[in-house]
Amino acid sequence: MRRGSLAAVLIAVGIGAGTALGRGGWQDPPGGWDYVYEANAGEAQYVALSGTMITGLLNGEWMGGIETYFWDGSLPGQYSLADPAGDAPGGAELLVRAGLGDGGGNATVLALEVAGDTTVATGNPFNFAWTTPANEAVYFLHPVWLPGQTTNLASIKQGVTVIARWRLTPDPRDALPPAGQNWVSAGFVTEAANRGKGMLSVVDQSDINASISFMPDGKLFLMDQYDLNYAGSPTNFVTVWMAVLLTALDTYRVEVYLNGATTPAFAQELFDPLSSDETGSDPDDYIAFGLPVKGTAAAMDLDYMGYKVGFLRPGQTQAPPTGLGCAIDTAVDPPALNVTWTVPAGAVYDAIEVLRDGTVLEALPGASASYSTTELVIGQHQYGVRAIAGGAPLPAVSCFVSYCPGVTVRATVDYTRLPPAVHIAWGALPYAVTRLEISRGGVTLNNNLPAVALEYWDSTLTPADGEVTYGLTLVPAAGTPCGAIASNRVVMMRDEEPYLEPAGGWDYVYDPEAHDPVSNPMDMYVAQKGVEGCLDGSWIRSVATDWWDGSAPGVYTLPGDPVLIAPGGVEIRSRPGEGLFGQSIKTLSIEDPGNPTTGGYPDPSNRKIMLGRLLAPPANPAGGRYAEGVTIYVRWRLTPDPRDVADAPVGTAVRDSSHGMITLCYHDGDTAANDSAVGSRSFGMSLVNDMLDVSDGGDIYGLEPGKWVSVWYMTQDTDRNGAYHSAIYLNGDTVPIRPDWRTAPENADRWEEGLFADMTVPFTAILAGAMSTDGATAFEIDFIKIKYGAVAPQSGAPTVPVSQLACRGSGNDVTLTWTNGDTYNSIEVREGAAVLATLAGAAVQAVLAGQPDGAHTYTVVAVKGGVESAGISCGVTLPVGQGDTISILMGNVNTDSKVDIADAITLLGYLFGGGLKPPPVCAKAADANDDNKLDIADAIKILAYLFSGGAMLAPDHGTVTAANNTCTPYDANGIDSSDGKPYFPETVSTLPPCEKPCN
Repeated sequence: MRRGSLAAVLIAVGIGAGTALGRGGWQDPPGGWDYVYEANAGEAQYVALSGTMITGLLNGEWMGGIETYFWDGSLPGQYSLADPAGDAPGGAELLVRAGLGDGGGNATVLALEVAGDTTVATGNPFNFAWTTPANEAVYFLHPVWLPGQTTNLASIKQGVTVIARWRLTPDPRDALPPAGQNWVSAGFVTEAANRGKGMLSVVDQSDINASISFMPDGKLFLMDQYDLNYAGSPTNFVTVWMAVLLTALDTYRVEVYLNGATTPAFAQELFDPLSSDETGSDPDDYIAFGLPVKGTAAAMDLDYMGYKVGFLRPGQTQAPPTGLGCAIDTAVDPPALNVTWTVPAGAVYDAIEVLRDGTVLEALPGASASYSTTELVIGQHQYGVRAIAGGAPLPAVSCFVSYCPGVTVRATVDYTRLPPAVHIAWGALPYAVTRLEISRGGVTLNNNLPAVALEYWDSTLTPADGEVTYGLTLVPAAGTPCGAIASNRVVMMRDEEPYLEPAGGWDYVYDPEAHDPVSNPMDMYVAQKGVEGCLDGSWIRSVATDWWDGSAPGVYTLPGDPVLIAPGGVEIRSRPGEGLFGQSIKTLSIEDPGNPTTGGYPDPSNRKIMLGRLLAPPANPAGGRYAEGVTIYVRWRLTPDPRDVADAPVGTAVRDSSHGMITLCYHDGDTAANDSAVGSRSFGMSLVNDMLDVSDGGDIYGLEPGKWVSVWYMTQDTDRNGAYHSAIYLNGDTVPIRPDWRTAPENADRWEEGLFADMTVPFTAILAGAMSTDGATAFEIDFIKIKYGAVAPQSGAPTVPVSQLACRGSGNDVTLTWTNGDTYNSIEVREGAAVLATLAGAAVQAVLAGQPDGAHTYTVVAVKGGVESAGISCGVTLPVGQGDTISILMGNVNTDSKVDIADAITLLGYLFGGGLKPPPVCAKAADANDDNKLDIADAIKILAYLFSGGAMLAPDHGTVTAANNTCTPYDANGIDSSDGKPYFPETVSTLPPCEKPCN
């Protein structure tokens, strides 16, 4: 039968189980064997493999693993070439071998046969393919339990002794081949290297596989390497006594005795022995037998196999201690080492010696079962327990203990040093040392630091080295050095460079550069959560975590005021010269002052601000747009000069407070928490001090707080199985700091960033904000760019964009002016995907006549060498009323309706007063030389006007003298004919052009 219980097939009737003593001609060990499989009638049960490991085999106590258990439940001799879906050749059965037991009696054996890999037609000896399992390999294993237990494994490292009796079958049932086929004609192995046919094993999965098997020439080998000099035929039964014990680090004592001999056929210390595993799963410590390797034919008879916990030699009358346990208790002061063991039943010892590294520490009474000491030695050491019986020592059982109290090693980059250097620092050492060693990436930098050193500077790290880890090794005054104590990972940041725009452009861009407070606001606010309308109109306030009150930083009122406005909030800030190309930029600034509710501000209090934007729905919703692939390019930083947060730059909050956070997330619409391959996912990254905190804890250190950092992140789950392929790139580098990052994203069903009250709505979104209630944060974003699909960044010389773009409307005509940042081949003016004008590369102005009514956003793109620059945008709403004016009294800095020396003093106080003096409320009145910036040249111009008869320049670049200086109206949308610049640019040295005109 192909599936079901395998009935015992008895060819002859008799009893050959042997006696309790005398297996193989040896006296059984003291107390007998802990376990023996006898291959008695009924002890050949079959269970189909399910998962990676199956139990309940043979007598119900054996197991089979996914790598080597391919028994189909059949008996040898039952296959049929006419039924390839039926029983395969080979299998397992119980037989009685008359007169072949220990002492000449009958032997009940488990007969195993495999006929090669019966599932592969091409090259198969049968040229026939059965469906696996098809008896390609048959291998059984049994855990080595502590004596009297079936739940706690014994440790083979602490000794185990195995006995087994088996042979290669001289008359396998499936030896005759089908007509015309090259079938194996005997039970001998045909593969040249054997690879474990007719094998028994003692296995510790991590350390050793002590296997004994027959080779093609009939020789008996240990671990395919050591000839046991067995002189008998492989088709005759051989009995093996094998004892295995860990004696030193990575060193095992293995002794093998054959057929009742008391002189070992093999007795050696094996360093770092073979440790292969044939099961593909647990348990860690087991005995095994069978025919485990596919590809060649073999047949064996097993009479019995058993084990005894402990290393015992034939004739040994006392068993060694078992169940050795070693542990350091750090909860007591000073820490203590506790060693425990079990004295086997019936064992009587003269004494028990406790050893460390082979030296006796203390001799204890023979009945002792524990030892404790606070005299610990630094490093890893071998502790042993050796029983003395009849005046002679038994083999010691050992364990290895590492005592390595450490320190925290912190690596940070100091960019104020020239050249920048990494500072590696640590605290007071926990024990006496002779010297210290410092390494980077495993390579020693200094192996002789003084014992009193608490820091080390590495000035050799460069951005090209990528992310590295430092190691501090403490060389103790007594003991052996522990392994190096690892620092955090750190990277020397390269100078920031831009990435090229991906093919086909970006699918979404949020860039505050397009902000115009009237025609195109990029900091919009809607009071209702869970609906679009924020920032550029497409962002949503989170229903769970957003407490933005609609205010901007710097405009709060104090508790008790009739109109309460909390500190913090969101605003667009101007940042002169801080763009990727050194151009002036506008940024989205978010400030979370902590928890203003404790100071009397009711919610919404700006204590958390979390905004999200839905990404376009994917074609396949499994895993959302996230799984289909998303690329994010963001430029951001911790704000160095926050308006309402005291610490600058912020980052003083606790490590996991998610300050300055951007998150990519997918919610599957299932309200129950789950972590399936296509379930909810999120990937978050946060700026905290000098760290980019990423969601799997693999944080990136080495950022310069307050300095801009560009992050390119891409991810994709191509197979929809949760195996996300992700990568992170920094500052224009096309070599990822984290290549092919396979860590599964966080399960997002527990998240707090929910965009909607109805969590049954599936969505993919990008989120930005601050999530910590108690910690304060301030960060700003230059831009966020999204591309659908996982796209690696490209290097190359990007084209510098234009700057200082301004849109001015008059009726339905629009004039755009800008400053060129490079020499271009051409310049394009676009609205959306439409190109409205293509200009010469030197152009600094475009006039668009007859534009339709409504809001417009225009983008200027410069082209050089076929490479487009990033688009710079501005907005205007048409029609614009003609004749709008702004009145200016040139030189009247303090707005007292007259021009005198006080105006020059006011301007100088603002420029050089360290921020203590207020700015002019009409900056263009103070801009005496009409260069759209405020500096000392304007103060000099005013003084020359007052005392030397000099002239100032008006917003239209006209000359203003004492004779004609009055409160004069200027066209609010006027364009200066001398340089093509607007009379009133968006900002004058970051200030509004004129908040308070003259009357």
